[in-house]
Amino acid sequence: MRKFRKGDKARITKPVLIRRTNGDIDVLDGKVVLVTEVGNEKCRCDIGLKMPVLIPLSHLSRVA
Repeated sequence: MRKFRKGDKARITKPVLIRRTNGDIDVLDGKVVLVTEVGNEKCRCDIGLKMPVLIPLSHLSRVA
């Protein structure tokens, strides 16, 4: 059984670095994201930017 499903909410538990289009680097840690697609090792998540971001499953925990 998979840990996450499409439409679940997850919390980022480890630091994830995101480079924005203007060159700034953001560190996401503790942010709640929406899972849009689930793979074997990574999830495609909507974090509120223009495009979804791939985040490893080891960096996510499920939110009730």
